[in-house]
Amino acid sequence: MKTRHWIFLIIAGIALFAMSAFYYASRPGKGDIAPVLELQPLHASEAKLEHFQGKITLLHFWATWCGPCQGEIPSLEKLYQTLPAEQFQLFAVSEDTGEHLKEKIEWFQKQIPFSFPVFVDPQGKAADAYAIFALPETIVIDRSGTIVKRFEGAQDWNDEKLVQYLLGL
Repeated sequence: MKTRHWIFLIIAGIALFAMSAFYYASRPGKGDIAPVLELQPLHASEAKLEHFQGKITLLHFWATWCGPCQGEIPSLEKLYQTLPAEQFQLFAVSEDTGEHLKEKIEWFQKQIPFSFPVFVDPQGKAADAYAIFALPETIVIDRSGTIVKRFEGAQDWNDEKLVQYLLGL
């Protein structure tokens, strides 16, 4: 009986590994056209997230409850203020869910001020389209709408090498 149990566990483990490897391999990555998103801006006056073409786009997935996201926001804001607006755009996609979503994000924004546009993804459709596994994650999209890089986890957006990389795109 114990042998059957171990065989079942091994087969289940292999199946789980194969499924996760397939899912990870099928996620949009470098060289892929960025999936089109239809998201609601937090405020009606914010820019619309319609097309990625024409500017370098940083698509930043985050949530108010995410500790690493909270720590990353100040350097992301500084980057947003540093990069030339005619060449770059930054869209923050909130993965927060539940009631009073707008109020929750606005309260967070008072605690950790930032000025880049926020879009809400309460059903997780954008996160699914980009196969986001953990927060924060930032997708860099070039002027033609092609994904050029994925940054998984919190980054120091003030790092000179990182800023130079973005300016060099």
